[in-house]
Amino acid sequence: MLREPAQGRGAWLRADGSRMATLDFEGVHAIGPAFADQIFRVFQRDHPEVQLSCANASMDVEKAIRIARVSL
Repeated sequence: MLREPAQGRGAWLRADGSRMATLDFEGVHAIGPAFADQIFRVFQRDHPEVQLSCANASMDVEKAIRIARVSL
């Protein structure tokens, strides 16, 4: 389970400057609300030019992402 905001920050720090990013959640059964918030609210707010998409997200992961995006 991905829980910590620092894990989310680390994920985007490895981005290569591309304007599109796909997060592959294969093998990830759930993510914590702080992780989802860091990527899908904070990162998106600070980097509106980057289009995020998700692949292989479980229902629990999709739910956490939806909740974080509603906060935008």
